[in-house]
Formats: sequence, C-alpha cells, structure tokens
Amino acid sequence: MDSLLALIIDLHLSNARQGPGRDDFSQQALDFTQLDQEKELQIADIGCGSGSQSIFLAKQLQGTVYAVDLYPPFLQELERRSAGLELKATIETLEGDMANLPFSKNSLDLIWAESSIYNIGFKTGLSHWKNFLKPGGYMVVSELSWLRDRRPKPIAEYWKLGYPGIQNIAGNIQTICDLNLISIAHFGIDEAAWLDDFYQPLAANFDAFLKRHPDSPDAESIVDQEINEMELYRKYKDYYNYVFYIIQKPY
Repeated sequence: MDSLLALIIDLHLSNARQGPGRDDFSQQALDFTQLDQEKELQIADIGCGSGSQSIFLAKQLQGTVYAVDLYPPFLQELERRSAGLELKATIETLEGDMANLPFSKNSLDLIWAESSIYNIGFKTGLSHWKNFLKPGGYMVVSELSWLRDRRPKPIAEYWKLGYPGIQNIAGNIQTICDLNLISIAHFGIDEAAWLDDFYQPLAANFDAFLKRHPDSPDAESIVDQEINEMELYRKYKDYYNYVFYIIQKPY
C-alpha cells in the first residue's frame, strides 16, 4: 500500500461511512426487493469499507453477509464494530478485489454496493457481478449520478476528472436494460445524508488526522481536497446526487 493511499484510509477509517448515505435509505432500497427475509440468504456487500451497510444488512436479514473490501484496515474495523452486536446474519469479511470476486456463479441472493461501484464503473460492475446472482436475485447499488443535463463548468470539470464514467439517471437505467437486467426502482438520497452523515463527521476528523501526520504535505493536500469537495457539493448539489438503483436478474 503506498503512503498516499494509507493516508486516505487513515482519514476515512473512523468514519461510520466512507460515502454519503444513511440506514433509512438502505432500508428503503431493501424494501423494493422481494427477498424472503425468513430464508437463509447469501449476501455480498461489495466495497464494504468499515461496514455500516454490512451491519445494517446483518441486522435485517438472515444467512451470511460477505463483506468484501480490498483494504484490510477497513475489514478489521468492521470486525471490531460488529463484535458483540445482536445480528440475524453472520458477517464474514473477505479481502478481495471487486473486479475479481471469489463467489460461484449463481450463488448469491443479493449484491449490495453503496457508493463503491465507481471504483470499476457502473457498467463494468453490473456486467461482472450479475454472474454471481441467482436467477431472480437482486443488486442494490448507489451511484453518483447527474441530475441535470447542463452543468456549471466547475462541477462538470471536477467530476470529469474525479469520475469520468458518471452518467445521468436515464443513462444508468439504459445500462441496466442493455445488460438484460431489470430496473425495479431508483431514488436519490437527501442533503443530510451528504452533510450530516458523511461530510461533517469526516471534517471532525481533520484536526486529529493532521496531528497524526505533522508536516506532511500529502496529509494537508488530502484535507484541502476534501474541503473543496464539500464546498462544491454545497454550491452545486442540485446538479448531482447519489442515487440508489434496485436491480433484478431475470429468472
């Protein structure tokens, strides 16, 4: 792991979430599925980070939640946070690449990915992951999406550099259909899920993070970048959002 990546992980590790979201939105997405919640289910949380979604799923569903992340510190934090909790499902942490998952074909009832599929791209992720779903199984992903076709130059350029694959909602739904998957529903999260549940807790970590890494230009640059992203969101939040897409594999 290079030093810059280690710094980014260190900043985000103590945050409850590594992307915007909240449990009530996760519940809303889960409610759109027709999963039998009395059944022992096989579930994968892809790009789980420190695992708030994994814990949510394990509280709601029975079976096994495979929490997959490329970076061991996040998995260790998830194990720490979930220890001693009363859960319906078992959480198993798996260190692995979301582009090379270790599951068998047609083995999973549910694939979950909140604010993580961007790492390999919406189309690439869905195309790869659908092979692991049982017929009739579901994918629930939250994906950064344009809300308007015309965007101010500062935010258009920022996301063109940060996530070149970002599409509007219609484009993502078309991608789902082109992959012979079923678009069940979609909805966006609210402003509080960005500010109260993600950005503000992250900002509260800045001082301690900089004290852990004194005289580090990279640490200072990371904080500056996060502050810039927060300011862009406050200014241009009407133009983009994280949108949940609830998707089903045909029988």
